[in-house]
Amino acid sequence: MLTDPDFMGEKIRKIIADKVKGVKHAFIPAEDATYESDIGVENAAPEAILKALSMAKAENAEKRIEFTTLDMTEFGLVGSPESASKRRKLGAELGIGYTNAKQFVNRLNIYGISREEFESVCNRLFE
Repeated sequence: MLTDPDFMGEKIRKIIADKVKGVKHAFIPAEDATYESDIGVENAAPEAILKALSMAKAENAEKRIEFTTLDMTEFGLVGSPESASKRRKLGAELGIGYTNAKQFVNRLNIYGISREEFESVCNRLFE
């Protein structure tokens, strides 16, 4: 499922995910889907859409708690002026989109991101 990277897109994503089990989620970074002040999938380049679709992830059926807010703090993804920017970059790289820290932890867990992948990408992007 590919929705606009804005509030309404997230609302639609949640409704569909609640009704369609096993649906895959694809995320386009807002900066790749914005033209002037308009944000939407229709503004994204075909390459950005193809990249997002190739990184689509399904939610895990079982509840998994691999990551916590402590991980967010340890990697500077919360609590600093650069935190939002770091989550934006990391979310794009992992294919889970951008969101606040609490929802970011949730996405790491529900989309099955491994600790190794998370740490590898964080180290590459932020060190």
